[in-house]
Amino acid sequence: MTRLPDWLEPQRVELEALELQGRMPHALLLEGSRGWGTEALAEHVVATWLKLDGNLREVIHPDLYWIEPQRSDSGPIAGISRPASRSSAQGRGHQSNLAIRFEEIRECLEFISGSPQSGLVRCAVILQAETLTPQAANAMLKTLEEPPKGGRLVLVSEKPFQLLPTVSSRCRRVRVNSPASDVTKAWLEARYPDANGLEMYSRELGNSPFAIAGAIEDGSALLREFLLAVWKSSGDITGLDEWNRGRKENRPSGVAALGIMEVLDRWQRIVHHLARNGRDPLAACQFYARLVEAKRLFQDIPGLNRRIQLERLLIHWKDLGRVLQAPRNRAS
Repeated sequence: MTRLPDWLEPQRVELEALELQGRMPHALLLEGSRGWGTEALAEHVVATWLKLDGNLREVIHPDLYWIEPQRSDSGPIAGISRPASRSSAQGRGHQSNLAIRFEEIRECLEFISGSPQSGLVRCAVILQAETLTPQAANAMLKTLEEPPKGGRLVLVSEKPFQLLPTVSSRCRRVRVNSPASDVTKAWLEARYPDANGLEMYSRELGNSPFAIAGAIEDGSALLREFLLAVWKSSGDITGLDEWNRGRKENRPSGVAALGIMEVLDRWQRIVHHLARNGRDPLAACQFYARLVEAKRLFQDIPGLNRRIQLERLLIHWKDLGRVLQAPRNRAS
């Protein structure tokens, strides 16, 4: 079984103690931002219950069920959609307008209501549980109140406050906190000794170790490199050809493979760094406000023309570059 990183040790000890004492609840709610290790902790718990090893996201097991929301907004910038699936091998970009629907939960609950096939436990893991529709969440209440023998649920959520109180109150809540930046750095350097740009990945992905690890393993491009290229380019921004490289084959690569919300999240962190360390904090803060508004628009208006909105942002980004890169006036 893969060893959990040190910052998840308190949660591991807590849960293993409950298991040894015969007090493991039928429903767990693992809380924490994506990339901090909530999914890794869920995998570890399930692997312990089912006595499994290896990558559980790729394991087909008669007593294991994974469910996560359909991806409606995780395609590349040009709006090319990627197939949505409940498959455990599914990608993990930050998304919006997602939902786990009643039909999916009904199938999940039917699964854990069956008799375990290879041991004493049959379990289901529900990722991004905050995306449960009200109907789906209500459908879980009876199972949470009267759990089937051997049936266990593991809910993973980065926004537990969005869950129905009647759901969260019936679960054992386990909080995963962000590791310190030096802990993240040491873990990543030990895991990827030859990786380049760890500091930049950390800046873009908010010191989320598993998110950084996923970006490195997937060969995800640094948004910073593209944004610097925009600053260095001549003329106005009139298109997103570089951003959408590879889209003709429906296999976008580099920055084009990032979901729109992930792009905006990374961009915000870059600008936040500029606001704190750049030569014109006010200009950086003003652009940050534009990103916040763009994110709101993308979330609230599904049919919004992304390309036009992004071109506008890139034009303002280029203006910010002129401000930050302009020669300083010297006193005569």
